[in-house]
Parts: sequence; structure tokens; C-alpha cells
Amino acid sequence: MIEKIVLSLCYIVIFLFVTLSSISQILYVLQLNSYKSNSIYSHMFDVFKKHIIYWLLYIVIGVCFFLIKVVNFWALLLAVLLIGFVLILLGNNFKNIKKFVYTKRMIRLVLLAIILVIVECALIVRFIQINYAIILLPFCLFFSYVTVSIDYLILMPIEFAIGEYYINKAKQKLSGFKKLIKVGITGSFGKTSTKEILTTILREEFSVLPTPKSYNTPFGITKTINNELSGVHELFICEMGAKKRGEIKYLCELVKVDAGIVTSVGRQHTNTFGSIENVYKTKKELPDALFNKTCVFNLMNKYTMYMYKEFVGEKIGVFILNVRNKKINFVNIKKRIKKLKPIKLSKVNALHEYPIKFNYYAKSVKCDENGCNFNLYYNGEFIENISTVLIGRHNIINVLLSVAFAFRLGMSKHNVVLGVGKVKSIKARLEKNTLLNGAIVLNNGYNSNIDSAKFALETLGLFKNRSRKVVVTPGLIETENDYEYNEKFGRLIAKYCTDVVIVKEKNKGAILKGLLSAGFDMCNIATVPEFKDALKIINNADENYVFLIENDLPDNYK
Repeated sequence: MIEKIVLSLCYIVIFLFVTLSSISQILYVLQLNSYKSNSIYSHMFDVFKKHIIYWLLYIVIGVCFFLIKVVNFWALLLAVLLIGFVLILLGNNFKNIKKFVYTKRMIRLVLLAIILVIVECALIVRFIQINYAIILLPFCLFFSYVTVSIDYLILMPIEFAIGEYYINKAKQKLSGFKKLIKVGITGSFGKTSTKEILTTILREEFSVLPTPKSYNTPFGITKTINNELSGVHELFICEMGAKKRGEIKYLCELVKVDAGIVTSVGRQHTNTFGSIENVYKTKKELPDALFNKTCVFNLMNKYTMYMYKEFVGEKIGVFILNVRNKKINFVNIKKRIKKLKPIKLSKVNALHEYPIKFNYYAKSVKCDENGCNFNLYYNGEFIENISTVLIGRHNIINVLLSVAFAFRLGMSKHNVVLGVGKVKSIKARLEKNTLLNGAIVLNNGYNSNIDSAKFALETLGLFKNRSRKVVVTPGLIETENDYEYNEKFGRLIAKYCTDVVIVKEKNKGAILKGLLSAGFDMCNIATVPEFKDALKIINNADENYVFLIENDLPDNYK
């Protein structure tokens, strides 16, 4: 009897430890993937594929135990301890628990998972003989995925009801602020930067509430409305993100936007959108919701230029005038954007340059490693000279979008210029940092796609007194074909830098292929398993180096 109790206790301890440890990793991956259920199964496939040899070994051991019918206490105890030891080594030993963002939803998932594991353990010990239960011990990892799936399914209707409650609460609260101006900002890239710039400028004359950080989903927006919006606010600036069609339309209906800004259309999240055409149609949901209202467009992006041409309402365009070699071929765009009813374009105007009338644009642009300076024009007339600490020509567009909207609200020229001067580097969006060793780090690690990456890489050319220009990157994700796009990314990198540090394994092969096909020197390529290893390289550099950290990958990517 005592032997059975000892054996059962050892089994229970190991089962609980291994199962809860692996569940912590699964829940962390689930949270990283915005609580999408398919992330549970894709992670399970990756883990089982990675440890296939161990699984074959466990099956052999289990079959042997079953056939031999081992009943000796010491043999069983040794088997439990050995299998448990191997499983613990394979597990992550709860290291992901400290990485959780402990939202109320995550707390509910964790607590229910613990209850389910305890019930599973009790049922195994109660109804299965301990020598047969040993056969189940290696399958703790499999039980973990089953447990999280059950956990997710049980809480799914509860989470939906909670979400609907907060969304309806936000709608009701918004309806009470009749004079509040609600501004939507969308685009494949440049959303957060434009939001931060616009907020800084508008605060010179208005009380403004922006969605914080990258809160651009329904729950992030409703949380901002419910917790922070008050009667003192005159403008609510809402960043709008999406990964599939209909999501921007839903956000527009939720917020009931009064005006908008479209920053860009690019190849971002094309793995969920399916094509650039669907990205276009999704971003266009914002101007579609602003029929006969006001919308500001980046005319240097061919797709947003097309939106501008089609928009019915007060439209304002922005562009850099001295980049005149980029003419927009509307005929080709018309062919690419399917199932639309575009405006009639005459054959004479098939190639169209940036329209000056009633639009804002920059001339005499000067950019260096300390920022940008340009002359601002509206409707062909000079307005003011503008300076910003933001680096890169693409940030001039973000400034122009914000300035155009601020003037539309009636802000004075003095306050607009003053506001632009107060704009600081935006976190993880080409954020410039000078290290003690003299090296400069441009942190563009928030997100990236093949279109925005080109703008970031171009900024390396501004650092003319730095002989070593280094790109630190794990590559691009969430494309239609990650390998193909990272190969293109590698060729693009080769045009702008002297050295490359490739982080993690996921895209290493594709980036290397792109670099080498462009004739890049293999001696100037380093590969490291984690960003902490890249930081060692950065910290050992000197004043001759400028580093561009281009993109980051969450922990579920190796």
C-alpha cells in the first residue's frame, strides 16, 4: 500500500510539473498569436516534429512495459523518475510564466488549465493501474495541447460575451460625446508614427486622446474608450489595424469616424489577406466609411493615390514634389485591383503626376542623420519651413499627413510648426540611439514588410561619416511566401549595407541566398540564434558603426 502511494505521488508530481510547464508555453504562444485557436495546433505540430526521435523512443519503452507487464515497485519507480527527468529537460520549466501579459483573459485561461490538469491527473491515478499509467507519462505534452484546447473551448463563449459587453459599453459612451471628433488612421505602415506626430501637433491647441502604443484592434480601442475617454477630450485619434477584409469596416462602425488618414498600402500580413489587392480593399474601408467627409491620403503610394482619385468627399493629398520620377500608372493599377468600379480615367491622363491644387507638399527637402528639413507648400503657395528630428524621407510623409490634418482643423501656422518641433523619436520606429561606444543604433524593430524595409534601409545612406553600415534582422514574416520575400529582402539589404547580422533560424537560408545572389561578401555576414547575441556584437562596435535593427520576431519563432 505504501509503495503504491509513493509511486502515485511521484507520478502525480511529475505529471503536474511537466504538463503545467508545457501548458505555460502553449498559453504564451496563444497570447502572442492574439488568442487564435489555430496557433495551438501549429505549435503542437512544430514541437512533435522537432522531438520525433524522443516520441519513437517513448513508444518503444511503453510497448515494452505493456508486453513485459512490469510490476516490481523499484523498476516502476525508476521508470517514472527517468521518464520524468527527460520530460523535464525537454520542457521549458515555467520560464514563459514571467513573459505573460497577465490580462484578465489570461488569468482565466491559466486558472481553468490548472483545474483541468488536476482533474486529469486524478482520473488517471484513480482508474488506471500505475504500471499502465507510466505508458501515458510520455504523452504529457499531448495532454497539454488537449487541455489548452478544452480550456479555450470552454471559455470561448464567455470571452465572446465579455468582449461584446465592453464593445457595447464603448459604443454607448462614445454616443454621449456629441462634439467629439473621431479620427481613424490606417495603412500597411506608418500608422503609429503618424498617430504620434498628429497627437503631438494637435495638443498645441486641442485636448487629444490617442489609442496608446499599437492598440489598433477592437478590444484595444474599446479599452482606451472605456478607461480613458472623458468629456474634456475634443479629439479621439484611433489607429486601425487589420489582418483580413472587413476588420477596418468594423472598427469604423464601432468608432463612427468623422475623418481619416490613409498612410500606405503595402505587402503586410499578406498571408492572411491573400493578396495586395485585398490589402488595398481593406484599407479602403476607411475612406469608404467617410463618404462626403474628410480624408487625407499619401499620394506617393500608388494605391492610396488611387483611393484619392476615387474618394467622394473632402480629400487632401500630400507628397514630396521633388520626387517627380515616380509617376502613377493608373491603367496598370486598374487591372490589378479587381471587382472595383473605378472612376473613368481618360487615356490622356493615364500617367498622372502629383496634383498640386488643394494639396500639401514638401520642396527643397534636406535629410541627414540628425533629421529632416523642408519647405511646406499648399495649393502652390509657400507656407513655412519645417524641421523635424525624425530621420528618413518616409517620415516627411508622416509629418505632411499630420500637418495637413492639423491645418484642416483650423490650427494656426505657428502652433503647427511648434508642434512638429516637439515631435520626438518614436519607439521602435527608426528610433535613433547613440551608445557609449559611439555606435548609432536605429531601432526599427516593431514590424516590417518588403515595402517599408526599403525606406528604413535608405536611411543608412544618411550616415555618411560611418564606414560600417550593419543591418540586424530576423527577416520578414506573415507574407504569402516567406522564403521568396526574404530572398528579395536579402538582395535589397545588399544594396545599402556593408555587414549583416541574421537573427534566428526561420529566415536565415532565404536571406543568405538573397545576399549571396547579389554578390554580398560572405565574410561580412554573421548569424546568431537570439537578439541577445546580436547585442554583444553591437556593444563591441565603435564610432564607425551604424546599426539598423529591422524587424523583430516574437518568441514563437525560432
